[in-house]
Amino acid sequence: MTVKSFTVIVSVLLIVALLGGCGAQAPSESVTTTTVAKVNGTTSDVPLAGEPTVDCVRTTSAGEIPSTVSPARPTKTKATSTSSSTVSTSLSTTTTAAPTVHTLTPLASSSYYGLCELRKLPNGEVLAEVYQKIVDAVENCQATVEIGETLTESEMMTAFYHYYADYPQHFWCDGKMRYTVSQRTDKVVQLKLSYTMTGEALQRARADFHKAVLSLLKIAATGNDEYERELLLHDALAKRVTYQEGENAHNAYGALVKGEAVCEGYARAFQYLLYQSGIQCLMAEGTSISPFTGLSEGHAWNVARIDGQYYHVDPTWDDTDDANTPVVYPYFNLTTAQINENHTISSENSYALPKCVATANNFHVKNGTRLTEYTVDGVARMLTKTTGDTHIYCVGGAQSFVDWFNKNHNAVLKAMGIERSYSFSMLYTGNEVVVRLTIS
Repeated sequence: MTVKSFTVIVSVLLIVALLGGCGAQAPSESVTTTTVAKVNGTTSDVPLAGEPTVDCVRTTSAGEIPSTVSPARPTKTKATSTSSSTVSTSLSTTTTAAPTVHTLTPLASSSYYGLCELRKLPNGEVLAEVYQKIVDAVENCQATVEIGETLTESEMMTAFYHYYADYPQHFWCDGKMRYTVSQRTDKVVQLKLSYTMTGEALQRARADFHKAVLSLLKIAATGNDEYERELLLHDALAKRVTYQEGENAHNAYGALVKGEAVCEGYARAFQYLLYQSGIQCLMAEGTSISPFTGLSEGHAWNVARIDGQYYHVDPTWDDTDDANTPVVYPYFNLTTAQINENHTISSENSYALPKCVATANNFHVKNGTRLTEYTVDGVARMLTKTTGDTHIYCVGGAQSFVDWFNKNHNAVLKAMGIERSYSFSMLYTGNEVVVRLTIS
């Protein structure tokens, strides 16, 4: 039997992402400034209350590692159509056995990317020693760290940045620091840290954080390999988090416990979840092009090492933030060249990111859903392979596929052997289209 012809009525709905933390409207943190005074002819910050003063020593405000201003995610557009054809379908349902639960071995902290890169630098071992002092101090909420005049100011900033980028689990460390420099040696004497939580409040927050992490790791433990664990956590994080500015929106606690975060919170949460699944993951910072303004805005995402190869992954831009729409994968495991199409990697205050050239664990390469041309038989085979939603990466652009499918869906459904009435909807973002078929 043939599918009856009918007139397609397409309604287009723009799904607007939350704009909190976007562009000029977003509150951005600036480098700390303080009033200055003269001490022995040397410019110095006015000492903090209770902070010792030292002759011939200047106290310098190092400011903070700025929280990334997060843009809204790319435009998602949905197109829907219905038909009144009649037939049988060859689509079948299968019963899936209960997944095997694996034991997860967390990534050793000695394998954190920042620490590994730090050791490669001149004076690397000393830098790594100071990095570890900071780790220990934050674990115990110590206000000060004695450096021992082993690092210059520039080296101190480098050590702190690598620590801060490596430790998303230290969500109570706000990224601000001050340090004291000896005028005699021009080396850092002491580092002063600050926290958003301490005492009993921090103990409760850490317990809640641990509980939230464990709940998602139970999901990851059903993955058979690194790729599957990464994918499961990517989807679970999207389902848990709403894109929203808030008190803890820039850290992993806000994402995992409060369920609200902007891009930095997504990225830090994803980084720690992968750590706990035995996967090296790091933060990437820079800018991205807002689909709403066309302007460059601050952004954060991740680089994950899967099967020994590095990939860019942007969990924020893959989250549709809508319970009625699926998680999407246009930014799941991209090469450097691919992420550079609409992201710009920052070199300020950061380590060099690894070059990402592998494609084997890209979502659409892995699943055979990358289309370079549209044919009735090719699209039919792709839709038949899946049950439910079919994610398709369209090299020619999502809009080109939507236009093609709206003209050719009758032929595609006929090639699939579907001869009953059906409806379809399409959600697209970036170069990805999600096709959802409903057979009456």
